[in-house]
Amino acid sequence: MVTTLSTAEVATLDPDVVFREHSIREIDVFAKQLEQEAKQKQQAAQSLVAQNFHDLLRIAGTVDDMQKHLHALHTVLQSLQTTTQHTSELCMRLRTPTTSTSNADATPSTQSAAAMLLVAEAPEYVRSSLASQSMLGAVWALVFATKAHTWLETHSPDVLTRFPLLASQWDALEAQREWVMTHIQARWHDISLPTQQLLDAVLAWTFYTPTTLAEALAQFYARRVEAISRLCTSTDIPLPQRMAAIVRAITTTLHQATRLWGPDGALMRAMQTFAQSPRYWYDYGRPRTRSTYTPLSSPLFEHAPPDVTTYEPPSCPPLSLDTPTHRLGEQVCEEVEALTQALASVTDTDTLHACRAAMEAGMPAALPPTLAMVQARLQALLETRMHALLQHTLTDVTMSFSQALGRALDEVHDANALPYLFPISSGYVAPSHWRTYRPSHVDACVRLVETRLSRLSLREMHVQRAWQATWTALLRQLQQADATSLAQVQLLMQLCTALYTSNVLATGDDRTSYQASLANLYTQLATRWIDRILAQATSSQTRLAGVLWHIAHAIPAIGPSPFPMPMQHVADALERAFPATSRTSTETAMYKALQSAKDGALRAPGRWRSALAPWATHSPSPSTPPMLVRVAPRFSM
Repeated sequence: MVTTLSTAEVATLDPDVVFREHSIREIDVFAKQLEQEAKQKQQAAQSLVAQNFHDLLRIAGTVDDMQKHLHALHTVLQSLQTTTQHTSELCMRLRTPTTSTSNADATPSTQSAAAMLLVAEAPEYVRSSLASQSMLGAVWALVFATKAHTWLETHSPDVLTRFPLLASQWDALEAQREWVMTHIQARWHDISLPTQQLLDAVLAWTFYTPTTLAEALAQFYARRVEAISRLCTSTDIPLPQRMAAIVRAITTTLHQATRLWGPDGALMRAMQTFAQSPRYWYDYGRPRTRSTYTPLSSPLFEHAPPDVTTYEPPSCPPLSLDTPTHRLGEQVCEEVEALTQALASVTDTDTLHACRAAMEAGMPAALPPTLAMVQARLQALLETRMHALLQHTLTDVTMSFSQALGRALDEVHDANALPYLFPISSGYVAPSHWRTYRPSHVDACVRLVETRLSRLSLREMHVQRAWQATWTALLRQLQQADATSLAQVQLLMQLCTALYTSNVLATGDDRTSYQASLANLYTQLATRWIDRILAQATSSQTRLAGVLWHIAHAIPAIGPSPFPMPMQHVADALERAFPATSRTSTETAMYKALQSAKDGALRAPGRWRSALAPWATHSPSPSTPPMLVRVAPRFSM
């Protein structure tokens, strides 16, 4: 029996022990088995390398690239470390004062060098300050470079001739003066400028001039008035947005003036801080970075001559804002007069209402006196234009209504034709039908009035007074209209109904008086209308039944109306035309029935149609031209 050796067993035994305990054949079998396994593993390794050859190439390339980048990064880190160490040493050297550069031991040559450096560095310092929005820094360079240049002219005049660079830098600085002041003025005009930046600009202007805080406040108000004046005359902004911008400008100006120039304002505190020492402002704005010309500029600036570094800020006595602010309000009121020209081009009241809404939206809850003064002036301008536009609109309404009424009366020719029979099946007409029914002639007159007045707020007091005069003129035109035919009187009655039931015209606070006047006019017209019908009916010797037939057929042509018919006048007219002594028995019964119906119609005016309905549907027709009168609809009792 052949014993099979394992790899683990052979690995743990000594070769001598293996040869003693196993035969040559067993060892030979194990060797062949081991050789076969080695070949299999070698083939597997070769197959694995062949399958992943490209991946291995990419990995190798990646490793090579990472090694190169690592080397470059290591080089950069070494450079940064060297630079950081050099910078730290330089900072320590600059911060550490030496005996040779101390202020006490400053020599005239050191002072001259500091003054020269101030002049040389000033143009670049101005440019960097303007780039960083620091007006005070730019003015610092202008003021102390000027003092340094004056000191050099007095104590070292030969320096300016021996160093041409100073002359060129001084010329550049002179050219920058107007540039700096232009930037400061532009900031004062900027209404959206934050208060902190405005403080910087005011301090710069105050120190450069120099001037007092009261004069600075006057200059600030003058610049803001100019900005508001440009807003008033601008044509690029719609008028409502312009009104809002004007109010916002005044509000912002007053707020910033209070915060800066107030008793405990930022300007007062800043001036007190700068007044602590004559050298305070110089040390406050002194550059603390390396100079363009020498790395020792920072400590060298400390040793400028005392005549150069000394600066006494302007005095700042307590300031009252009442008088300057009141003057500001007066100036703004003068400038907003320019809005009159813009308001003159407004032809609709919607724009004026939008202007007033925009103005009121920008007003704070508690109005200061100056803002209240400006608000009153703006409101006066708006109301003046509103009144002028209102007068023009209402005058146009009166003239247009008169012309339309004349055309309507001229087009109504046939005195006997009844153009419309209102389709109703009962004696009551809903108020909604009063507004929906308008004959074409009536609609032409009323619609033009509604169109022109639809955008007017009739509840405003000045509009209401003008509207009251207008509707009085309209009623006077209806009263004085030359209505000679039955159809023309009927047209005037329909106009009264349309004016009474209009959703646009009957909305003012004086609605009750307006409607009462229309009701009185309608009663007068209805009386004339009934008299003409009775005159036509009685002229042909028509008896009572025929007269009632005429009335019943004429009534539906008027259309629905909220006004009651003068039934008592009808009864009195019939009493005069057909006295009791001349009535037949049938007419007496008809008259009694009409009297009872008339009493009910007086209590419920909508039932006056039903009172005459039997004669409209059952009575014989008198001898009238055919097709001129349509049969009235049947009424249910």
